[in-house]
Amino acid sequence: MKILVLNPILYTNDGRHLPRVTTIKDTMIYAMCMGWARLGHQVTLVAVDDYRPTQPETYDFDVRWMPDRLHGMVPSALPLPQGLGSLLRNEASDFDMIVTSEAFALTTLMASRACGSKTLVWQELSQHQRKWHRWPSRLWHRVVVRWCFGPVRCVVGRSWRARDFIAQYMSPVAEQVVDHGIDLGWLPTSGTKRRQFLAIGQLIDRKRTDLIIDRFAHFCTAAGSDGYDLLIAGRGPNEGALKAQAARLGIAHRVKFLGFVSHAALGQHLAESAALLVATEQDLNMVSITESVACGTPVVTNTVPNTSPWIAQHGLGIVDDNWGTEQMLAVATDDSYAQHCLAERPQLSCEASAQRLIDLFNQYG
Repeated sequence: MKILVLNPILYTNDGRHLPRVTTIKDTMIYAMCMGWARLGHQVTLVAVDDYRPTQPETYDFDVRWMPDRLHGMVPSALPLPQGLGSLLRNEASDFDMIVTSEAFALTTLMASRACGSKTLVWQELSQHQRKWHRWPSRLWHRVVVRWCFGPVRCVVGRSWRARDFIAQYMSPVAEQVVDHGIDLGWLPTSGTKRRQFLAIGQLIDRKRTDLIIDRFAHFCTAAGSDGYDLLIAGRGPNEGALKAQAARLGIAHRVKFLGFVSHAALGQHLAESAALLVATEQDLNMVSITESVACGTPVVTNTVPNTSPWIAQHGLGIVDDNWGTEQMLAVATDDSYAQHCLAERPQLSCEASAQRLIDLFNQYG
């Protein structure tokens, strides 16, 4: 197949600023495009120039960079690639499948009107965006999606919550969900777990790393906690305050701040840890959760991430908004959680997710 992927936003911003990167090969959509490419399909990815890396690089498939016609004029969630209209008018017949990211996107509106019968909407949002008290998103879904979109081939949720959310506004919506695939090549497994827990993410308020440190401090007072450390991978403006918190709680020697960690090193830390700890207040889609499961490492999380129902249903860890010492000890001492994670690993690859999307696209043909 020839597949066109419309994913103008390649990564999220860091607060108010869009970070400049040296490569896009570590983004989730690039990994998915590699999944299709490895299956023998021809892939073209469309992205806006704002996300172009600072250094030239060679790609494994066609990447088309387009200026954002609305740069600086509207919320960053709605880029409009200059030249996309011409591409859809003149080259749509060359493609067999068009994959668009999100219903809340001008690119999806354009694809649905120009070639809806070839368009698969891969829905990630599971609730209205918070910007401007959710009104732009509410207006878009209630008016634009319902009255301005053309009919599409199908809509596929990336989580159960995303599926149920978009089913209020679009059809047909597939019952099966397809999450982002991951590159298993850099994610090892380990038969031996170290006495350590791992937290991953920017050191910013919404990640609630402070809450993780506080709960680890309580864990350190429990029987059976001897020798356990907490590893924190990531950097951000809260690092100094978090180090001071660990010192104040008397556990500075057991909390290791790793800073920026390469993919290879992160994969090893994931594979060797007793569990990944998550206490986010806002992040709905966390690839680190899927990566942890692929490494055979269970997850202790609250109910915020969209993958929390999957974790609970398949025994891949423990989901509890008030998780603490009891849950941490449970996953650290019960090997069945790790075994359940390893059983899921083959289904988490980019190739597996890419093939499931193709199968659903053909199912609705």
